[in-house]
Amino acid sequence: MARKTDDVVERQNTGLISVVLHSPPNIAGWAIRSELENGTPYISCDYETSTIDHFDLYIPEEPISFWYGCVTDPDSDIALPATCTITATGYNLAGNVIARQSFTYEWEHGISQQMSPGKFDTTFTNLRKVEFQTEPGLLFGTVLDNVMTRVYQKK
Repeated sequence: MARKTDDVVERQNTGLISVVLHSPPNIAGWAIRSELENGTPYISCDYETSTIDHFDLYIPEEPISFWYGCVTDPDSDIALPATCTITATGYNLAGNVIARQSFTYEWEHGISQQMSPGKFDTTFTNLRKVEFQTEPGLLFGTVLDNVMTRVYQKK
């Protein structure tokens, strides 16, 4: 993920981000500025020193795959909860799309609220890369926490 998580965690600790992180301090997050600077946020096992062959985000025995939330501009002084849709797109070794699922975070009209739980469906297996897109993307930030992943080592 492209967003510097230290900034998001610091805002959580000081009360300036209003989506309550599920289990700080280790979270992933991004916003429009980080996407412009670094590209689409993703999880991948496709890098030079990787020992991972593929991974799953669908783990049958886990009731929750991850926690998620969205805020208004995370670079402003105060980031309020915001309604958004996060779409995850999974790719196999050949680079073909094999999974796509959307999760909607609903703003409950308060100044603070918990992250929502999400469960990836059965298509999120045998993955090499998963990209994330948030709508609306302009002036919004996205945070993910406790992303459950099962990895398979190269033989």
